Amino acid sequence: MRRFPTRARKPLPGRAIALAVLLALSAALAVPAQAQVTINNSALDALGKPYTAAPKPRPAQVPAKPVIAPATPAANAPSPAKIAPAATAAPAAPAPPPAAPPITLPDAPPALATLPPPAASPRRAQSAAPVIPLAADAPGEAAPLIDGTSISFGPGRADLNPRTEAAIRKLAATAATKPDQPVTILAYAPGVPEDPSTPRRLSLARGMAARSVLLAAGIASERILIRAIGPDRALGVADRADIIIGPADNRVAFPPSTPKPPTGG
Repeated sequence: MRRFPTRARKPLPGRAIALAVLLALSAALAVPAQAQVTINNSALDALGKPYTAAPKPRPAQVPAKPVIAPATPAANAPSPAKIAPAATAAPAAPAPPPAAPPITLPDAPPALATLPPPAASPRRAQSAAPVIPLAADAPGEAAPLIDGTSISFGPGRADLNPRTEAAIRKLAATAATKPDQPVTILAYAPGVPEDPSTPRRLSLARGMAARSVLLAAGIASERILIRAIGPDRALGVADRADIIIGPADNRVAFPPSTPKPPTGG
């Protein structure tokens, strides 16, 4: 290893002198003093104990929100895990069916039951007394028929007079003896071909007038049949009503057929 020559440093005369002066002053000022020693017994006792750090101050704690604990079962209640399953009883054997009683047959068959005859249906009560269109000055007459009565009316009128009312009541007494027969009213009224509704309405009003007398005499309404025919060009009086006991289909008058023109020869 190569060594380089070092250059010797010359001591500074001023620094050496200052150092010497300082040493002299320190030696002259040094005065012997009695040393005082103070003994701390508690410190000596602490030397034999292990070192423990001083407790640090704890930060202030914020009170926590109260926590509501869930409801717990009673202390005496048994836990679900500790409940022993109930002992299952063995199914009982089904009871045997009861013995059927012995069948005994009668010596003779029972007598046939007899039903009483059906009671006659009562006549339906009338809700109110019918109003009879009666006028003392009303024109009209009564004429007997083979199976009824024919009454006439005044032109354009549908009211009855005492004579025609009495004739209808007499017919009602005969009809009461034949309860299985209907009572048919064939009502007529004249008219023109241009106005067919007017004679129909007038003939219906005449039929209703005869019907009111029959109802007042005790004839049930379901037995009475009214036919408003209107004009009658083939038979009898134009303003009339034929009251017949029984069906009267063959008594309905129809307009006659148009005659054929005569032929020369």
